[in-house]
Amino acid sequence: MEPDPIAPPTPPFEFSSAPAFREGEAPAEPLMPDSAHLGSGSAGASTSRQTRTLVNYRCPGETDDISVGVHLSRLSSFYHKCRLCEHRSDIARLAPVQQKQWQQLLLAPEPPKLFQTNGVRGLYLNQLTRNEASQVAAAFAATLREFVEIWRSRHPAPPSRWLKVVFGHDSRPSSPDLAIAAATTLRQQGCEVLDLGWSVLPQVEAVLRESGADGAFFVTGHGASVGWNGFDLIGPDGVIWSQGGVLDLVEQRFHQSIPRPEREAAPHTIRDATEQTLAMLRAELHGLRPLCVSVETAEPTLLSLLIVSRPDWPGTALLRREGEALAEPLPRMTPTGGNGSAGASPSQHVPPDILFRIGEDARQCEMFDEAGQKVTGTRILFGLGELLLHEHPHVDVVLSDTMFDSVGWTVERCGPGFLVFHRGGLTEEHLVRTMHSLNSPLGLDGEGRFWIRREGQVRCDGLLSMAMILRSLSRTDALASGWCTTPL
Repeated sequence: MEPDPIAPPTPPFEFSSAPAFREGEAPAEPLMPDSAHLGSGSAGASTSRQTRTLVNYRCPGETDDISVGVHLSRLSSFYHKCRLCEHRSDIARLAPVQQKQWQQLLLAPEPPKLFQTNGVRGLYLNQLTRNEASQVAAAFAATLREFVEIWRSRHPAPPSRWLKVVFGHDSRPSSPDLAIAAATTLRQQGCEVLDLGWSVLPQVEAVLRESGADGAFFVTGHGASVGWNGFDLIGPDGVIWSQGGVLDLVEQRFHQSIPRPEREAAPHTIRDATEQTLAMLRAELHGLRPLCVSVETAEPTLLSLLIVSRPDWPGTALLRREGEALAEPLPRMTPTGGNGSAGASPSQHVPPDILFRIGEDARQCEMFDEAGQKVTGTRILFGLGELLLHEHPHVDVVLSDTMFDSVGWTVERCGPGFLVFHRGGLTEEHLVRTMHSLNSPLGLDGEGRFWIRREGQVRCDGLLSMAMILRSLSRTDALASGWCTTPL
């Protein structure tokens, strides 16, 4: 039996300029444009073979290209970055059901940007994941390194191999997850991390001032909904970076590839700021008028600090988490005799003389009088201004542009002197830098946040604002409802 003849070798596969299609069907759109479509071939060339060029895509915020197959698979799985991609309308090759869903998404409003006015904010796991946390941390480290070079030329400091960054996160459930990614990247980028763990922003700022660190990175979603989170970025001067300032440079680097400056990761140090915060509060509360003060807050870390500090209060402190019952109120001593005799007995049902509500960021401070009526920010402003006028011939007050335009003040009489008002910009960074340039002791944004200069440093701290209000009340025997009756 003779063997079958050997079949001739099959020619190698070659791309054809015309895609195959069934009889009676219109030719499908080629997956990859050829050189003629790209304009690289001559107009009169007629050849049977066309060289195809592979077109790659890149997702927003990523440094590596992806193939068309990965691009289409991400579109079909509704990858969260696709909504921000310039190629998000490339849905012709998806299934009809997915095309319809994408058409609805394309008509929906654009999601808010990750970089907002005073920091980074995004919906957790939709806009903000560990990947974005790492990219923000790398962009922050690269920007901080350049900022510190300029800062140290004006404020000399001992040379150091590492940048020193104070790090912390709030009590939101998603904060620890993002904090792990951000802290790891900071160390890889040559930043020594001073980790405060669960903390509030004023604690991070206080450790930054005390330690002489180069910057601070705080994981927080304050000012946003529960499912959101983000980051506050702070420079060596203690100023939070905002849009229109240094935050714009961070946003530019966020979309770039940032190489590691060191092969070795920087150190990671655990630090507790509780004692430092209690010492500050103890000093501010010393010698004040004994009052029954109720304080409520939605931040559990801040509530824990207040509970520990309660023995240092000059009167009675009633502490509670916002929306919950009082946290073990201490008894208040009140006269028992109807004629005002010296005998006294504890009473646990005496209404507070004053109530403070500290915001989630531990910076916002609202005040209510003994009748439960809210004290306006204008009264608080003039009350603090009158207190500061005992130390200054006049007080320069910096207001956010929104508040400055709404009140229309320039110079106003207040107690023994005058308050001179200045425009402070639309962002926190602009407001604080204006306070620095004017050496102003007081500033506010109209949303319950007061910036007060203490010991040469501009600080925004709800506990400090509360202590300063109590100090002003201690100069008189009036009730909270009669405090600061300066005509406005």
